[in-house]
Amino acid sequence: MDIKKIIKDRQQGRLTILEQLYWKWFEPSQSLIGTTKEIYGKILTDEHLAVAYLREKGLIDIDVIENPPDPREEKLVLTITAIGIDYVEDHILTS
Repeated sequence: MDIKKIIKDRQQGRLTILEQLYWKWFEPSQSLIGTTKEIYGKILTDEHLAVAYLREKGLIDIDVIENPPDPREEKLVLTITAIGIDYVEDHILTS
């Protein structure tokens, strides 16, 4: 197991999510909307943990807009924050 590759893959996964939300910000809808299942896939996957990490860092916001009985069908809105926009732009400009 190459730990450096695993870390780089996880960092790239988080950056990919941020970049998607960055470009979405400049569209009329400005947010990514979907069910918990659509956005996270399965709970505690790399995607789920990446979204949770980005939220905890203040780079994205997550709002619940529908709360049905089945939590996998909960409707979420993911939006990049000003801090997230700055992070993506700094990353692009320094790469």
